[in-house]
This record gives sequence, structure tokens and C-alpha cells, in this order.
Amino acid sequence: MTLVIRAANVAGGARLQIVIYDPNLHDAPTRNALVAHGDPLVECYRKLLSMITDWVRETAAFPPVLEGWYGGRMQGVKLEEVGLDAVGLAALWINKLVSGGALPPMAEDTMTADEERLLWEEKGFVPIERLLN
Repeated sequence: MTLVIRAANVAGGARLQIVIYDPNLHDAPTRNALVAHGDPLVECYRKLLSMITDWVRETAAFPPVLEGWYGGRMQGVKLEEVGLDAVGLAALWINKLVSGGALPPMAEDTMTADEERLLWEEKGFVPIERLLN
């Protein structure tokens, strides 16, 4: 798992994006286990998100709009060929993040919510609410 917090000021106001990269989202057996009630990893995500949102509310004079995205994928990487586990994939993803290719660009003011969601889905992310609810 890798956590990224990205802030931006757009025409609609301040936005804070909480991104949890976890390649397990795209592995069906692992994903099904994650969303089962009582999974410790999901509880960890819930606690982490709760701590971040509490911190934002306590410290920000004008709290931003909070958004959350979960998942991610490494396009063009075949797990069986590279022999990486989730930790190795996270390291590759961080390299991609540093080079600017892991996250979609910040939404433009003219972009609809559906258009922005499609950009995230192309990168393999789903809204965090789908994981936690």
C-alpha cells in the first residue's frame, strides 16, 4: 500500500485528494477478501482515512473538499513475468508517481465529475467509498 495526499486549488475551491495505491484491487480473490466484513486491512484503511479527515478538519481554516481514490494499476506490467509482489509493485508505482505518470492530472474547471472519474478509472482507481461502504 502507498498513500498519497494531493492538494489543489481549483475554481470550485480547495480540494484534497487522498489516494491509496493497492494493486490487490485488481486481483479478484484478494479483492473479495478485502471487502469482506472484518478484514483488518480494510479496518486499517478506515482508521487511516478517519485520522486524515480529522486532521484536516482540525487544522484547516477553510477545510477543502475531500476526495478519495483506491486501487491503481501498473499498465504494461505482467505479474507472472516480473515476479513482483504487492511491495515490489508499490515500488514501481512510486517510481511512476515521481515521473508524473501514476495519477491523472488535476481536473480542469471545465471537466464534469463523470469525466474526472473516467480519468481515475483509466489509471485503475475506484472511489474510496466503494471500498469502505
